[in-house]
Amino acid sequence: AVDNVSNPHNLGAILRSMAWFGADALLTNDPRTAVNPAAIRVSQGGAETVPIIRCSDLSRALASLAENGTTIIGADQNASSKPRKKPKPTKCCIVLGSETHGISEKVLKVCTHRIAIAGCGAVESLNVGVAAGIMLAREYAVAG
Repeated sequence: AVDNVSNPHNLGAILRSMAWFGADALLTNDPRTAVNPAAIRVSQGGAETVPIIRCSDLSRALASLAENGTTIIGADQNASSKPRKKPKPTKCCIVLGSETHGISEKVLKVCTHRIAIAGCGAVESLNVGVAAGIMLAREYAVAG
């Protein structure tokens, strides 16, 4: 799920990573989220593979998913959670926020887990498309 992410290049990168890892769909609350030519080009086929589901209230949609057994994982650079060592949930929804504001407080409250992506701090944050790839790889990684 993306919370107010509307940049077509970021959206395309997220869709490309989602398609690579086999994610089911992209949930968004931003009516400006559109698969325009820039997003399609960056997605390299992801825009044609991953359905986009729009909702008017992302926190309510995520709460409904949580009530039905889906783990809601927020990518939050301010989180203190370390990556979990326990088995991964069978159903999860990764939530990413806009680069400017991150995940909104209303949506953060619905997240059952908050995960920070560790870095050295040389820059303020990751591009949301890169963060999506890291979070998806973490959730879809298979033991060798």
